[in-house]
Amino acid sequence: MSRLTKFQYFPDLPRELQNIIWDFYRNQRGLRHYITVLGNQRFYASIDIDTNQFMHTYVSALTAANQANSRWPESHPASKKKFNIINLIGQHGVPEAGSFAKSIVTTKEKELALWTKRHSLHIRCRFEDDVFFFDGSDTGICLRPMSHLSKSTLLLEPNHWLRKVRHLAIQLRPVQSNLDNQSKHVIVTLPKLKNLYLVVYRDPQCVYGAPRNWRHFKKDMMDEHNFLPFETFSQLHAEHPGKKCICAKMATGAESVQRRMRRVISGLRGLVRRHHVDIKIVVDPY
Repeated sequence: MSRLTKFQYFPDLPRELQNIIWDFYRNQRGLRHYITVLGNQRFYASIDIDTNQFMHTYVSALTAANQANSRWPESHPASKKKFNIINLIGQHGVPEAGSFAKSIVTTKEKELALWTKRHSLHIRCRFEDDVFFFDGSDTGICLRPMSHLSKSTLLLEPNHWLRKVRHLAIQLRPVQSNLDNQSKHVIVTLPKLKNLYLVVYRDPQCVYGAPRNWRHFKKDMMDEHNFLPFETFSQLHAEHPGKKCICAKMATGAESVQRRMRRVISGLRGLVRRHHVDIKIVVDPY
């Protein structure tokens, strides 16, 4: 019997039942939310890090408004780990839920062209568990997906949802040794931030493809958010001799970014947040 990957009538269920189902499902592990800008186009995708499938996390504007006005009783299970609904500005291309997932960074342009366009996208998330993965490097600003593309500055309101993010991943580019000042200022002042992932750019010409498909790859090599530590990636990659690529050299710039961010964040400790921020150099196995 084939495994059910989507239920098309889910949006028609009562809102209370939808929330109970979501809460039960999401008690397993979090999702990864990819938010990116390629040229003048925005893309969004969420991946279930347990099943490696694209998830349907978007909701209607009406559902978002109702959720904002809802109040769960203290005894209700959804009150313990409540979902948040956030709004992404602009039009986004989104993939079909239930299909086999991959990073937007490694998705081919002809595949992205088939994604459905959605305006004023509202998505479900849970800040305690989910990872928000940004790639806005085409414009030189890594947090570019958070701003209007027609503006040259990155401005976030004091109550912007990004300030609630606990786990943030930034896609680095080849030989990138620093983050832009605008994004850096926003990142170091995020009061809830616990993990900052610096995702090393994989050589698109690497004949071995995604690490999750490698012969000696095992799921337990990944961390709790399904990122692969760069040290582990380097060891696995070394087991494929005879083919030339520049994957192993990509961490040099990331190490520089890591040092700079550690220095700035530690300097603000006690002013912005009291807890430690773990800054990791990783590879996206998708």
